[in-house]
Amino acid sequence: MRASLSTSVLLAAFALAAPARAQLFENWLSCVGDEAGGAVVQIHGCTGVIQSKAETPPHLAVAYFNRGVALQDQGKLDRALADYEAAIRRDPGLAEAYAGRGGVQFARSDFEGAEQDYDAAIQLKPGFVDGWLGRAAARAARGDAAGALSDYDKAVGLAPPSPELLDQRARAFLRLGDLDRALADFAAALKLRPGDAAVLTHRAGALAQREELDRALADYDAALRTEPARVEALLGRAAIWSAKGDFGKALADSRAASRTAPGDARAAFNIAYAQASRGELDPAIAGYGQAIALDPAYAAAFNNRGDARLTEGDLAGARADFDRALQLNPNYDLALGNRARLRLQLGDGAGAAEDLTAYLTQRPDDLAARIRRAVAYESEGRHDNAIADAEEAVRRAPTSASIRMMTR
Repeated sequence: MRASLSTSVLLAAFALAAPARAQLFENWLSCVGDEAGGAVVQIHGCTGVIQSKAETPPHLAVAYFNRGVALQDQGKLDRALADYEAAIRRDPGLAEAYAGRGGVQFARSDFEGAEQDYDAAIQLKPGFVDGWLGRAAARAARGDAAGALSDYDKAVGLAPPSPELLDQRARAFLRLGDLDRALADFAAALKLRPGDAAVLTHRAGALAQREELDRALADYDAALRTEPARVEALLGRAAIWSAKGDFGKALADSRAASRTAPGDARAAFNIAYAQASRGELDPAIAGYGQAIALDPAYAAAFNNRGDARLTEGDLAGARADFDRALQLNPNYDLALGNRARLRLQLGDGAGAAEDLTAYLTQRPDDLAARIRRAVAYESEGRHDNAIADAEEAVRRAPTSASIRMMTR
């Protein structure tokens, strides 16, 4: 989303005496990225321009901005931020510098600060596509899917359609739950660039959400033919294999992802999930522990490890894991349901009913959970509540004889 600026700054070098002019011109060529050598050469050239003390503030702003871009590409965010701010001080109207600073804020997960910087860039330069795209990404990261989609729409209107832009807008549609429009954008992106592994991977995820598992699998296969080590595609395909009940293939793909990205907690989680699904609980518990070590805020890993511990009879360990999962995500439906099962086993009917009430607000059609709550109510002597749950279950599933027995 960022590119170096050249504008007319090269012409300024000709205003100097010949030796100084030649050196400054050479520095500018490096600074604007017109010479081979990458970021190191660009940083050296821009530094030469800045130290020449022969440039006007607007031209210095360009040099600081270009050096900031190169530094950011090297991952040196603090130095890049300092250069973007130096550029803004020398030319407060340089929209690209605000966008550059926004990119650093985004990389630091300061999405509010990033959005403010992209706002400033857009106000200064309404036709600045990168500004709209940056703000869209910041809004998406803040959970403002509608705002992000509006910005992507604006960017699409300003620039010729590209696979990257259509892919980004498609993912905004996904966040809004509009799978049809997301799939239309993915298709348009693939028409422009057939076989794009990133777009195929993202479309596969959308198809999986629609439970079109065979089509999703075909897209993951196509993505991996192009990029065999693409971690997102390996993990996505592993999830499809798990959904199809082929845990051997799920395990193989998850292990391939882990070899490619050994520090990826999701790969460790997927390996453990496949092992648990095959009844290999001890390695699964260890695997979930590895995922937690890589990402201590991984609520799903705590929940799944708790489920495996519960199956093995480790009630204390299971309770600790479910509690931790819910500390990380108080509305985590699966953890609520699992802790409720555990509480029933421990004779805590009131606690089980509390967890199941929270669970049923999210999954009101889960009849097993409704009946489980009826049992919890009954254990607490709350007969009217128990009967009400059983009758509601009958209403939702009138053909279930076992439910009808409870209402008699």
